[in-house]
Amino acid sequence: MQWLVDGYNVIRREPDLAGAEERGLQAGRAALLRLVGDAARRSGERFTVVFDGAPVGAPAGSAGQVEIVFSRPPQKADDVLRTLAQGARPRWW
Repeated sequence: MQWLVDGYNVIRREPDLAGAEERGLQAGRAALLRLVGDAARRSGERFTVVFDGAPVGAPAGSAGQVEIVFSRPPQKADDVLRTLAQGARPRWW
């Protein structure tokens, strides 16, 4: 199964991740990606985590079973997730 994750929505709705984000966006992303990476290793499933905006000071690309994607303005993460859910790859990939 392929899991699609809206990175900032999850971070801002989970108290521990929101606390990590208080130290900065990169800290929040890193905390989420650790959790997703653990879930991917335990389950053997693939995850795509989509963040809004450019990957300034952030991991990009793929790391094993976890793919990290940043939307390209004016697109939002929701736009990228919608495209992925429909089975098409965004044009800029």
